[in-house]
Amino acid sequence: LIVSVVDNFFIWGRGISDDGIRINDTVPVYVDSREPSSDHENDVKVKVVTDAGLELPVRRSKEGLRSTFIYTPTTTGKHLVYVTNNNEPIGQSPYKVNISPQTNSRVRAFGPGLEGGVADHQSVFSVETNGDADRLAFSIEGPSKTEIACQDRGQGAASVAYTPKEPGVYKVNVLAGGDHIAESPFVLMVDPSKPGFHPSAARLTGLEPEMQFVPAEPVPFRIDTRDTGVVDDAPRVEVLDKDLALLPINGSQINPGIYGYSFTPKKSGKYHICASLNGVAIPGSPFPLWCN
Repeated sequence: LIVSVVDNFFIWGRGISDDGIRINDTVPVYVDSREPSSDHENDVKVKVVTDAGLELPVRRSKEGLRSTFIYTPTTTGKHLVYVTNNNEPIGQSPYKVNISPQTNSRVRAFGPGLEGGVADHQSVFSVETNGDADRLAFSIEGPSKTEIACQDRGQGAASVAYTPKEPGVYKVNVLAGGDHIAESPFVLMVDPSKPGFHPSAARLTGLEPEMQFVPAEPVPFRIDTRDTGVVDDAPRVEVLDKDLALLPINGSQINPGIYGYSFTPKKSGKYHICASLNGVAIPGSPFPLWCN
């Protein structure tokens, strides 16, 4: 796992992973500044060069102390990712990245546990095989040794959980037939443990596994965070269809710690509700449901 802490900068992200990136993947490189008043923040640059010497377009955005650089490789082979400050290399720049062809695997993984987390709290994500019979394997790299628990949910679905003990950057590898699935490795930041934070006390209500829904009719549900210790923090909620495309969702606070949501499925099939609080999955998330 490549994480670079040099001078005033912390460099991480899938965009500097040496393997697993594929053609047309859109990948980030994060450069976190350690000094809020640093005059050098705006001098940080990322350049990506193919093995043919062509420079790829890189988009930059900035929020707080983090600069995010996004690029999309369009050819296979070795690429070099240069990260500089004031034209001087920082971290372990240049990073050597190998771009692979697009995968034929139909296995997909998704959920809060692949996007972030909080130390000492369980991180959870889901895997859908979509009929792919390849053997699955999971591994996690990061600051702490982390056990992985996998629960079969039937119909080609599984729930995977792990509990990071230390904050920092983690890399979650999901392999099918020995190769990375789409979007693997998943590179994420785990925040320090928060005293008084109890995400396991959050509850999603209004949806039960045996419930059936009809296309074009709204699906309402609620999330209760009153006992989590962070009643003022709104949950993050996403709804995905069977192809993992995002659906529009309506949400609002009903009372302190009570949030109401609804979405309208467009067609029959399986849907997933990914709900998290400060990066930690609400118990049961991702929630599967079926529309007939």
